Amino acid sequence: MSKLITIIVGVLVFILGLNLENELIMIIGASIVSAGILFVFSAMAGYGKSHKEKEEIEKEIFDQFCEGMSRRSRYDMNKIIMNDQINKDIQNDIAEGINRSTRRK
Repeated sequence: MSKLITIIVGVLVFILGLNLENELIMIIGASIVSAGILFVFSAMAGYGKSHKEKEEIEKEIFDQFCEGMSRRSRYDMNKIIMNDQINKDIQNDIAEGINRSTRRK
């Protein structure tokens, strides 16, 4: 039951962020919702198992989630860096093309 309350609170915080148009509050709400969903998944995976096994399953699920999110953030960061580099290369190519065309006139 507490896991569902966590999800509901996260949704309400997210909606509050939407109404206030504040991205930070929306991110916090989404994080609470994702944590609640992970708790629900770990509860389903640990159903009928001992307390120690449940803790191991929960730890493994959260570790995999954190690893996936860190991979995603590294991918996004590298993508932004590459896009910036490509944009700089394109700007340099355009500037060189303009310089060449002005020399011919």
